[in-house]
Amino acid sequence: MNEDQAISIAFAGGERVVRMDLDALIDPAKRLATERDVGFALVLDEMKCYQGSKAGRVLAYACIDNVIGRYKPITFMVKIGHPGGELAWYEILVYRELVGSSSRAGPFRQQFIGKTLASPLKYGQDIRIIAGATLTSDHLVDAFRKHFHLYKSHFKTLPVLPELPPGHFKEKSEVRMMR
Repeated sequence: MNEDQAISIAFAGGERVVRMDLDALIDPAKRLATERDVGFALVLDEMKCYQGSKAGRVLAYACIDNVIGRYKPITFMVKIGHPGGELAWYEILVYRELVGSSSRAGPFRQQFIGKTLASPLKYGQDIRIIAGATLTSDHLVDAFRKHFHLYKSHFKTLPVLPELPPGHFKEKSEVRMMR
C-alpha cells in the first residue's frame, strides 16, 4: 500500500484531509515534555501528519512514520480518533525485514485498535507478542505510545486547520539534496 492509498483508507467517509505543518504546530517546550514522556526524540522531518475533519469538526489524525524493526525501518500509518485519542486504525506500508511479517496480520493488528494513552500496552497483559517479531512488536508499541503522546500534547486541542498552499512541503529527498 502506498501513502495515497493509506490516506484514502484512513480518511474514508468524505473527510476533508489537510497535511499538517509539524514545525509550525509543535511548540518546542511541549515537544521536550513529550520527548521526556516517551523516552526518545521526535524526528519530525521523518513524519507526515494529517488532520481529517468533516462539517467543521475534527474527526481524526493520521501520521506516516518509521520505526526500526530488527535491522531495517518499517514504514507505517497510524490513525488516532478524535476526541477520544484511541488508535482507530494502522497499516504497515513498507516492511523491509526478512522475518516477522506476521506483525501485518489481523490478530496482531486488531489487539491495538481502541487502545489509548491510558492503556497499559504491556506484553502478557493486553498485548500478545509475536515469536520471530519481538523487536518489531516492541518498536511498534513504542511508536503507538509516541503518537498517543503527540495527540494528547499537540493535536487534541487543534481547531480545523486551513488548507496549506501547494508546494508548502519539501519532500525528504529534496530537503536532503539542499543540505
